[in-house]
Amino acid sequence: MRRTIFVAAILSMLTGASAKTAELPKPYKNQVTNFAYNLLFCDVPALFVQNKALKPDTPLYRVLHAGAKDAGAVRKIADQDRDSCTRMLAYDWLRAHKQPVPAKSLLGVVIEIGSPESLDTVAVYADGNVRYIDEQEKLFSYGPNTAGISPKAQAFLKRSRDLLAHLDPWKEPRVVAPPYGIVRITFLASSGLYFGDGELRQMFKDKFGGATVRSAFDLFKAVASVSEK
Repeated sequence: MRRTIFVAAILSMLTGASAKTAELPKPYKNQVTNFAYNLLFCDVPALFVQNKALKPDTPLYRVLHAGAKDAGAVRKIADQDRDSCTRMLAYDWLRAHKQPVPAKSLLGVVIEIGSPESLDTVAVYADGNVRYIDEQEKLFSYGPNTAGISPKAQAFLKRSRDLLAHLDPWKEPRVVAPPYGIVRITFLASSGLYFGDGELRQMFKDKFGGATVRSAFDLFKAVASVSEK
């Protein structure tokens, strides 16, 4: 599947935009694109609650509307669900309710590359799904086993797991998107968000994370190439 992934769902979700939504980063000109961008990080349940089409029997709905008595059910979803974004939100819920979570189980990674006019953003998840927002604000979605993308995505996830083991969690609100010439890689893990950023050429040469950054750029080029066809 490709192209305009979020648009129909996001338009309906935006009708109930909350005050918290207004405080989130807005690297793009279009409101729909900014909403899609913030969804990629799976760290603000309020964004997902606005999806009125979400059915009560889905794991995501059960996580978003869970009460204290539902901790066992939320943990089962966090540990076993097939959808990485649902799992990330479930682990967020567990942490918010002072429940123990496994350390640094990687669920996804968001790559942001500052361009002259805007921002290129690629998100890859442990379940194999890939999302892409280009600098023209076009939205794309690719599932597991997508020719030209999936091998690069799996190679990048492997590199990311290796690097994540050495990083400390980010405990502040998510920062604004990187400017031109800066690349940022945000790791979505069971224990929270982790990230690193810097000037692209310097990060390529970094002894600690250079291999992961090069793999990220390989994935970005693959996704951009497929999206241009």
